[in-house]
Amino acid sequence: MHGQVRELCTQYGEVAAIWFDGDWPRSALDPDRAYFLPGGSFEYDKLYDMIHELQPDAVIENNRHAEPLPGEDLQGFEQDLPGENTTGFNETTIYGLPIQVCMTINDHWGWSRHDRNTKSARRLVHVLAKSASVGGNLLLNVGPTPEGEIPALHQERLREVGRWLAHSGVGIYYTRAGVIPPTRETVSTLRYDRHFVHVLDYVSDCVVLTGVPQHVQRARLVASNTELEIEREGGNFFVSNASDRTTIYIPPQLRDPIDTVIELY
Repeated sequence: MHGQVRELCTQYGEVAAIWFDGDWPRSALDPDRAYFLPGGSFEYDKLYDMIHELQPDAVIENNRHAEPLPGEDLQGFEQDLPGENTTGFNETTIYGLPIQVCMTINDHWGWSRHDRNTKSARRLVHVLAKSASVGGNLLLNVGPTPEGEIPALHQERLREVGRWLAHSGVGIYYTRAGVIPPTRETVSTLRYDRHFVHVLDYVSDCVVLTGVPQHVQRARLVASNTELEIEREGGNFFVSNASDRTTIYIPPQLRDPIDTVIELY
């Protein structure tokens, strides 16, 4: 493998990223398969040193579902959101590296004639927003048919996500992890000094937040630029960096059934 990676790093120009798809198999290893163990024939330390020497700007990700090793630049989560382990094989600890969430649009990485469990556009946007809220990138997998075509249903779901991004994508593009703590209903993202709250669910006529930065006094809907009523209470605005409670009122007719994005400023 080292020779193949060296060839990729020296014969194909600039390489942006190298992604290793984990230490497989994910079952108990007997002596005949000991070469799968980290530090065995893979010799990750030497492999990563070689990549960084030959392609210093390349990002290395290894989908091992474990604590990142020295030399790895990303922590990956497969079929799970960061910190979750619904699949049973992801690490729940977030170790401080940039994050990539790898998820399929249905249940399979490749095309499956019988897989009809395609995620809704709402679910896809929520995965995107929750990934962005912790500073993560979303890699969404779509498996083409044997004819090389994206299934029509998958095309439509992607278009639905695209239509949502067209009016609310400012809360996703170029953002990093939000500083406003998440709630049962919301997550937040940050774009430079602009704070965005993604309202993913509704349990009442208002959204109640804590930890909103002191300077925030106004709120608006991103999709329509409509000003929203906002109340700030608790906390000492001259001492504390954040108030204790911020309430935002969203009229039902202005809510987005997928994800209502609010800018606070």
